[in-house]
Amino acid sequence: MLDLLEDKIQNQKALDDYFLALGKVVSNLQSLELIIRLFLHNADPRRYGASPPEAGPSGTGLQSLVVGGVVPENYITNYDSLGDLVTRYNNMLQF
Repeated sequence: MLDLLEDKIQNQKALDDYFLALGKVVSNLQSLELIIRLFLHNADPRRYGASPPEAGPSGTGLQSLVVGGVVPENYITNYDSLGDLVTRYNNMLQF
């Protein structure tokens, strides 16, 4: 009976380690996506013709946004996948 309990505890620790590692991978991928989006937004503002929301004309800053409000499409708000963003980033860095 004691061996069964020890096996269960070891299995739980292995699962905990797995989920912790998985969470770290997901967190790193989300960070990478945000950094690439910010880079593209600042390096290629002509694509969407929109300035960053924090630098917009009076009344269009982040402070004026409301729940359900509409914002213009840009690198930060579009639905590009991480793969599309990485491809665009790599193409921009090629000479």
